[in-house]
Amino acid sequence: MGHGRPPALMPHLLFFLLLALPVAAQRPVRDLHVEPAGPGGPPAGAPRRLALVIGNKAYPGSPLKNPANDAQDISAALKELHFHVETMIDGSLGAMEAGVDRFAKSLRQGDQAFFFFAGHGLQLDSVNYLAPVDFQASSEAQAKRAGLSFADVQAKLERTPAAATLMVVDACRNNPWRAGAAPGLATVYAGLGSYIVFATAPGRTASDNPAGRNGLFTQYLFEEIRKPLFVGDLFRQVRAAVFAASGRQQMPYLHDQLIQPLVLTGAAPQVPQPALPGPAARAGASVAARGKAGELVEQGLAAYRGGRCEAAFKQFDLATRQDPESPFAQHAAGVALVCQGLRAQAIERFRLAVELDPEFAPAYQSRGRLYLDEGSYSLAIQDFTWWIEQEPQNAAAHALRGRAQFLSRNYEEAASDLSRAVELNPTDAETRFYRGELFHRQGDYRAANTELSEAIRLRSDYAAAYETRSRSRERLGDKTGAESDRKAALQFKPR
Repeated sequence: MGHGRPPALMPHLLFFLLLALPVAAQRPVRDLHVEPAGPGGPPAGAPRRLALVIGNKAYPGSPLKNPANDAQDISAALKELHFHVETMIDGSLGAMEAGVDRFAKSLRQGDQAFFFFAGHGLQLDSVNYLAPVDFQASSEAQAKRAGLSFADVQAKLERTPAAATLMVVDACRNNPWRAGAAPGLATVYAGLGSYIVFATAPGRTASDNPAGRNGLFTQYLFEEIRKPLFVGDLFRQVRAAVFAASGRQQMPYLHDQLIQPLVLTGAAPQVPQPALPGPAARAGASVAARGKAGELVEQGLAAYRGGRCEAAFKQFDLATRQDPESPFAQHAAGVALVCQGLRAQAIERFRLAVELDPEFAPAYQSRGRLYLDEGSYSLAIQDFTWWIEQEPQNAAAHALRGRAQFLSRNYEEAASDLSRAVELNPTDAETRFYRGELFHRQGDYRAANTELSEAIRLRSDYAAAYETRSRSRERLGDKTGAESDRKAALQFKPR
């Protein structure tokens, strides 16, 4: 890049310094539009649709070509799909925070919400930040205050009573801070009622596609978004197109926790009617009918997001009685049972969801995690294996199966899965911790020390990593380092 590294700064802060050049010359929030839904209006009885779309390109020292185009084009498409859209171009931190707050406060029960961001993104301590155009920082602590935390955006939107929340982030472009830093974004998981999409896999960078009008991901999203497809199918098609167009270098990340089938065009896809109703036919009927079951699910989600898990379960359970064929309602009921600590009952609900739709991914993921927590490792391995079969490039699936294999003392299988997970996402602190524990268990204390140090570099408050590294350092004869790690583990251990 032609810039020397200031001795007091961590490597990834070079990017922040580039963004901070000269701030006085920039004009944040160059353009802000609030546009009503498209002509003709939504069909009678359709839910309200609201969107917040942000495109930041005018970064001093590190401008991007396409985010403004991305935001404008996605806004236009959403408007055609009867979304009421607020579009922000080159937003400052204050404008972005105010926009998210305004958006969250506007959402009501039954609404469909769409959040879109294009621009620079980064991760610090395994937390993702969306960069405003007035970003300034000379330390990591300042950087965390200068960026918009995606976790905060997600939390605010998932506290609303909206029936469906889509969060799409086309960030982690080819930033100049990649060398010596944790590239890309950290893994996140959608809460109940949400669908999260990153333009590329966690720990990887995405193309700004300088030869085109849009970033590579947004280019294909714009092409697909008007098609009458279920949201999951739509984004899987986008993912396949981006992966192919990038020469298998860019794999968008998807995590689905929606509680009902969702089609952005409003009309259910036309699916052939099989002799015996299958998953697609059941989902299509559910979208067409909505009715009482749909209302109950929306009420249940509002209760769940409000922290009233018992009330949420009652509504979800009623929905399963109204629509016994819905895997969405069964899965939601299971999640509400987990919230109450009723794990055995939750596993039964997840089983019913899978029985209703053998391709219903959220139920496998939820059940696999529950089996892992409960110590039913062989069953967890089965569910994570199904997940990997569906998404072989998903680092989280490999990491979780590797963890289950480790806890089952299948160390060779664990090593294979964890190595694959690190290959797919080298910046996930939890995966690095899992592999560090494996090395320690196998007696390779130097490798364990290296891996655990990487986990701590990625997440500086990782108490469990400090604790395990202290034992590895003790075995290596580093008494001083071991004692320092024990103190750090106590300092950061959750109380």
